Amino acid sequence: MSHWIQTPVKVGWNDCDMQGHVYFVSYLNFLEAGREDLADQIGIDRRDWPLVVTEMNVRYHSPALYRDELIVCTRIEVQSVRCRFYQRILRKHGRELLVESTLTVAFHGERGIRLSRVHELHDLYENFLKQRQGALN
Repeated sequence: MSHWIQTPVKVGWNDCDMQGHVYFVSYLNFLEAGREDLADQIGIDRRDWPLVVTEMNVRYHSPALYRDELIVCTRIEVQSVRCRFYQRILRKHGRELLVESTLTVAFHGERGIRLSRVHELHDLYENFLKQRQGALN
């Protein structure tokens, strides 16, 4: 998991139903927290990056529960005018896989025109990975 950014999340009561199971939509917020953390670590201010969601797939494996400590694992793959986020949500203790997701975003300008900032994002991500690998050695 060396290319995965790991973001800790703790399940709150507002994330759950009356039985203490996490609502399906709460997982989307956890996944967003992981993408935000990845952007922060790479050095991207998302207000400056016009990204539009074009596709999202989520597979639920097992429910998270109230007060669970979770880890959102996130990595990206940069393509032509798109970027794909691969994500997993694990229970911290035992590393049980709870959710898997892919999210595809496109780069758009003010008038909906696709922009090609892919090389810039790719370079930022690769530099981040190199720095991270250097810190681990």
